[in-house]
Amino acid sequence: MSLVLSGRRALLSSFVLLVACSPSGLSALTAPDVEPTPVAEPDPEPDVTDDTPDPTVPPDRPTPPAPDADPYAHIVQVQRTDAMFTASGSQWTLQWPGTDAIGQAVYQQVGDDYDFLVVYTDREVVDEYARAIKYDYSTGGLGDQWTGPGAPSPLDAGSAGRLDQIDLMTWTGLYAPEPDETSIVVHETTHRWAAFAEVAGGSLTDGWGGHWNVWTSTGGNSAVGYGDLVDLGTGRFRFTVSYPLSLSPLELYLAGLAPASSVSGLFRVESRSGFTPSVPEYDPSWGAESYGEDVEFSGTRVDFDIDDVIAANGPRTPAFGAAPTTFRFGFVLVCESVCTDADLDVVEAQRTAFPAAWSAATGGVSTALTDLVP
Repeated sequence: MSLVLSGRRALLSSFVLLVACSPSGLSALTAPDVEPTPVAEPDPEPDVTDDTPDPTVPPDRPTPPAPDADPYAHIVQVQRTDAMFTASGSQWTLQWPGTDAIGQAVYQQVGDDYDFLVVYTDREVVDEYARAIKYDYSTGGLGDQWTGPGAPSPLDAGSAGRLDQIDLMTWTGLYAPEPDETSIVVHETTHRWAAFAEVAGGSLTDGWGGHWNVWTSTGGNSAVGYGDLVDLGTGRFRFTVSYPLSLSPLELYLAGLAPASSVSGLFRVESRSGFTPSVPEYDPSWGAESYGEDVEFSGTRVDFDIDDVIAANGPRTPAFGAAPTTFRFGFVLVCESVCTDADLDVVEAQRTAFPAAWSAATGGVSTALTDLVP
């Protein structure tokens, strides 16, 4: 196993059965040779519309859920073990390989139907925000192919073979302020394919592996770079963080969601200087490890293209057209004991918002399924 750092309802239907009964035709008998007594025509009824609601007809409103419906039926709830996290007071520490133990606990409850497991916790995890733990390195052309003895395997996490990756999102409290904002799930999911590719002559990634650095353009807004690099002209460049996150043309290619011919606008900047701000927020200085921060700087533009990426990393296999475009995600909450509604509400909000966010992030070319398989 390896890691990449980052950040039924059963509806009851109410039916009202209105039965209208019509009288059968009856024959009127009259005595022979006797004139019938004229019957005065009744006065017509006044045309009065009664807007008073009929109390026997239910109003037009959604049927409430059944009292026993489970609003969290599509979340796998798992109890913490020391093999996953050790606990100290209200905080946990991730063990290694803790995600193996999480996966094994999940697969005791569900089948091997998921490409990704998205895991949250009901406690803060020390020194962790979000990270991707990859279990399938068999995809070619990404720059990180790893096969043979010692290579991570879905079997490590209890999957019979389908699992690609675990997105470890950690504490629900991180997402509670905006529970339906799922850009970080988009980010961690994209780590399945990026950013590991390099090209001859210069570094594109952050040194840790997994993020494009601030002086690399992958053709547009980047999910794992957190934004976009723009050439301002006269040797100045600006990187801008941009939310909601979306996959760039190069990332779509690496994910098998776009052909190589769709990738353009790739460049990196060499001989960098004149950074504004002069010092990044998260590092002592601007370097290869710098990513995901707004910055402007000077330098020399060096263009490269998709052929350079393929020459350095090999072709993407399976290629576009053969690669999957629909992925199933299992959402998981790990709890100290019993999971609370407050934590489950956050995970449910993330789960229900993610399909639309993923579709938007991929330009509508990929589908995320987040319901548990019965």
